[in-house]
Amino acid sequence: MAQALLQNDFKKSATDNMMVSVIIPTHKPNIKYFLRCFDSIKNQTFGFNNIEVIIVVHNTNEQFFNEINNLVKNYDNVKLLKLNNRKHSASSPRNYGMQFVTNKYVTFLDDDDALKENFIKDSLQYMRNNNVQFVSYARKNIRDDHNIVSIKYNELETIIDKEIVYNIDKNANIIPFEQAVFVTGKMFDFDFIKEHHISFNEDIQVFEDFLFVSEVIKHSKSVCVQPHVLGYYYHLNEDSIINNLNRTDADILNCVEGILNIIETIKTSQYLSKIELRELIAYVGVTMFSSTNISYSTRCKVMDLMKKYIKLLWIVDKNNMYAKNRSKMNYKIMETEITCPMLAYVISKTLKLLRINPVLLVSFFTNTFD
Repeated sequence: MAQALLQNDFKKSATDNMMVSVIIPTHKPNIKYFLRCFDSIKNQTFGFNNIEVIIVVHNTNEQFFNEINNLVKNYDNVKLLKLNNRKHSASSPRNYGMQFVTNKYVTFLDDDDALKENFIKDSLQYMRNNNVQFVSYARKNIRDDHNIVSIKYNELETIIDKEIVYNIDKNANIIPFEQAVFVTGKMFDFDFIKEHHISFNEDIQVFEDFLFVSEVIKHSKSVCVQPHVLGYYYHLNEDSIINNLNRTDADILNCVEGILNIIETIKTSQYLSKIELRELIAYVGVTMFSSTNISYSTRCKVMDLMKKYIKLLWIVDKNNMYAKNRSKMNYKIMETEITCPMLAYVISKTLKLLRINPVLLVSFFTNTFD
């Protein structure tokens, strides 16, 4: 059952300057990361008082809720909400937070990530001056020591140094996968989202971001990505890498079910490239390769579920945006994971016996063929 705690009854009314809302779902993160996240909004050049902040505390105890409340209770422009249900992804609190948005534009921020200081100001300026449904910016990893490290994507051959305008009425350029898949690092036209009744699918636990963004793209006339402009800092959580190694058979099958749901939902869209579908399929292979406890029988089930889609791994964009040599190596590994369950099982057990982290191995191949 959802419950809302209204800061000072939300006395601060919307002004001409308050045009954007930031939705932050949170589920008991390390408080220092949340502070970094919240500070990145307070430090926006647009002016913190001109920003509506909507924090949804999801499925956690009263102590953590009170900690967050103590941090934000003195800010009239902050809405602190409590949501308790049986959902286990960020989709549910994001949907709930959208019910409280009072502005024309909205952006989403994860509780351990951060916005670049001019993200909101630049995004609003672009959105107001151009008829687009969202604008998206580049992301950078940030480690626990606050150092910034560049992300090396699997498929991009060169750094794109200009904006890409995706215009349905003219020509549909291919949006780089890493720009299409994340809901964070984007500013959305919230009136457009409401008009088309777009929300997050709360039954999908993987790539729910991608499905949401895909729905926006499907209805949009024009969107813009700026892969050369940094806007979002993504927290590189070392614990998540360890958790990846311990995925269970049920985790893998849930992942595959979610991926297939997304593929079936978006594959008929004339505005989305098959390259995005290829990356979803590759993700299944990556997930299995980085999981050391998957049984042979589960691998066989995954092969049966995915075999009709495996040919999509070998689609290479004709405009040569994607690096062919590196793609061939990376996708060959992913294909083996999905189509050769016995070989993949033996490789997994060997890596575990030798205490070799498969996540680091994937990173090695990515960097070698960069």
